[in-house]
Amino acid sequence: MDKDSCLSNGDISAFEDLYQAYLKDESSVDASWKEFFQGFEFARKNYDDSVEVPKEFKVINLINGYRQRGHLFTKTNPVRERRKYAPSMDIENFDLDS
Repeated sequence: MDKDSCLSNGDISAFEDLYQAYLKDESSVDASWKEFFQGFEFARKNYDDSVEVPKEFKVINLINGYRQRGHLFTKTNPVRERRKYAPSMDIENFDLDS
């Protein structure tokens, strides 16, 4: 059983109330909740989603491009030449040049 599974079944307003109490005074909540909210704050401070998330999707698109068209770059039949394909897997096409 997942140690955080209780969070998905809980009353959201109760969690919100605990979090608001934590924001006002950290010592007003139980130590386990304090640790939980500290981890939550750590994730919020150390992840700038305005830059990272779009770039992650571009990388996923690049990976999927190789999955879908990567076989076109290989020589899988030693007897017959492959038809000439020109799939472009240049990193610039996925807007990842920088």
